[in-house]
Amino acid sequence: MNFENALTALKAGKFLTRVGWGTALVYLVKKEGLATRTKDGKLATMAHRPYFSLRSAKAETLPGWTPRASDLLAEDWEIIDLEDV
Repeated sequence: MNFENALTALKAGKFLTRVGWGTALVYLVKKEGLATRTKDGKLATMAHRPYFSLRSAKAETLPGWTPRASDLLAEDWEIIDLEDV
């Protein structure tokens, strides 16, 4: 699919990858907040403007992903099911 359709899917909460990235282990998701810990160690979500987060093949989370021109022009976007990864 193209980026226009991929963006619609991201806004709907889907996980996406690109064939050009070489593996479904690298995927993109829209986030609404940032996970953080309170002073007493409890997990909390900090309010934040929506953003895209990329999960790398090394299982690193890279918040604030911004598409490059090649991503915007690509026709190889795919929705993935994380249970299949």
